[in-house]
Amino acid sequence: MAPSSITKTAVVTPFGLWEFLRMPFGLKNAAQSFQLLMDGVLRDVPFAFVYIDDILVASQSPPGALSTSAKLFTLLSSNGLAIIKAKCIFGADELGFLGHHVSADGITPLADRSRGSFQQSCALKLSSPDTTTSLTVDASNTAVGAQLEQCQGRSWVPLAFFSRKLSDSEKKYSAFDRELLASYSAVRHFRHFLEGRLFILYTDHKPLTFALSSQTDRSPHQTRHLSFIAEFTTDIQHIKGKFNVVADALSRLNTIGSTADAASSNQLNSITTDSLGGDYINFHRLAKNQVSSEEMALYLTATTGLVLKDVDIGSSTLLCATSMGTPRPVLPTPWTRPVLNKFHGLSLSGIRPTQKAISQGFVWHGMRRDIRQ
Repeated sequence: MAPSSITKTAVVTPFGLWEFLRMPFGLKNAAQSFQLLMDGVLRDVPFAFVYIDDILVASQSPPGALSTSAKLFTLLSSNGLAIIKAKCIFGADELGFLGHHVSADGITPLADRSRGSFQQSCALKLSSPDTTTSLTVDASNTAVGAQLEQCQGRSWVPLAFFSRKLSDSEKKYSAFDRELLASYSAVRHFRHFLEGRLFILYTDHKPLTFALSSQTDRSPHQTRHLSFIAEFTTDIQHIKGKFNVVADALSRLNTIGSTADAASSNQLNSITTDSLGGDYINFHRLAKNQVSSEEMALYLTATTGLVLKDVDIGSSTLLCATSMGTPRPVLPTPWTRPVLNKFHGLSLSGIRPTQKAISQGFVWHGMRRDIRQ
């Protein structure tokens, strides 16, 4: 702490007045300030990677590791920083770092933190400065996705993936604009890696390959996106859709909770298992559980803004809220966990987007509280 700021951290306790002599991480922007400090301290240390108070030093040989470590310790000491020996690992060929397993072969998520077969089956490789690099992009009606790859040896290996959902206004874009947005978003996301490096941008939307050379009038946002992409590469090549598997999958987020195709011509309020993600919830079992659940009786007698209705699902009926125009199943407490787990694995940026996504497909008491927790 700066001497002039120490008094501002004073805390009154039963044991007296306490002041912080060093910056506590509980302060606003403390972590960011410490990260800035560490970046400055280790700026001249080659192959040293730091995230707040976690430092990883890489080297191709034991002598190189010793030399780098000695320089690291000197810089830490001269800046008033200390390390705890018991928490250090020296001379390891592989180790866990920030939730990932790091080795000379590449980087993979730790097994106990992996979610889904996609993560478990894919190892992200380390980049090489002298090999061909490509960025493959794709867009769907709901999201955009991209895969960053390098040709190492005789095969293409993945370096990183990217995907994000489209906003309501972006979903109204034309196919060309969505594909252009996917390219722009991917280049912007991987800017730190692509800047100053030759790479190929692959897309399965052929008109995009002529966009930089054609004289067609463009809208303002098309001009901005193309201008940004041109700052990094002008090599845009076409790839057949059947070969663009990974980027295509990343652009098609699991739209569980969607009921767009739920109604049939003669049963407007019927719900199909597929449209609500029946791979993790059996709606016939849910209907039986609703009948025996005391919570459902409370829903029927409580004064709320919900419009409840029994919806035909074939051999039984499912209690749903229809106040939003589409049927949303009412879940008893034991059924909420699978829904929370499913949405937790998606690329939703924060509590509010998660609340919005879940509330479009389901209803239960205390939903907002459960999502925040």
